[in-house]
Amino acid sequence: KSKSINQNNNEITKLTALKNQLESWIFLDTPLDDYKELRSSKVLLGAIPSTELSSLRLSVENTFKTAYLEAIGDNGKDANIMVIAHNSQANEIEAAMKISGFVKSPLRSKKAPKEELFDLSASINKHIEQNNIIEEEIIEYLKRLYELQGVYEYYSLYLERLQATDKFLRSNSMVAMQGYYPAEAKEELESLMKETLEDRYYLECEE
Repeated sequence: KSKSINQNNNEITKLTALKNQLESWIFLDTPLDDYKELRSSKVLLGAIPSTELSSLRLSVENTFKTAYLEAIGDNGKDANIMVIAHNSQANEIEAAMKISGFVKSPLRSKKAPKEELFDLSASINKHIEQNNIIEEEIIEYLKRLYELQGVYEYYSLYLERLQATDKFLRSNSMVAMQGYYPAEAKEELESLMKETLEDRYYLECEE
């Protein structure tokens, strides 16, 4: 059970990390994999420091007339951008972008980011629900275990009592009993027996 929970937790961590990366592309309404299908052009997807966005936009527009740059999202620290360039200029543009701190995105998806995010959330929730079910099963198992322990203790005490009767010898007029008691309690035991049985008892002690 614990192994299954660990596997689910690892999967949740992986999917959550992917979800966090993909959330910044939520305004892109086309699957990321679709951009690989272009023949005469190359699409560059990635992030640059937000402070470099304006200067990079001017550089691309002024230096590469046929290129197109669009900001997809900006969290205040990094800006996600998409640049479409003709194959003949793609390498040169990418080199210029790297000077501005451009980091290419490794993300891939066969669906639009919004749809992909929905699927990721569903998968995460599925693993969470599986963990909840397993945890409930463990709790139920522990309850049963505690109940069995209680039953075991009850019958153990009962068995001890039955075994204790083996130390008694009975007849119609006599009961003989063998056992142990603390040495310092000898006088207290004798006093109790005398008070209860008067002179109708015989006590033999060995150390």
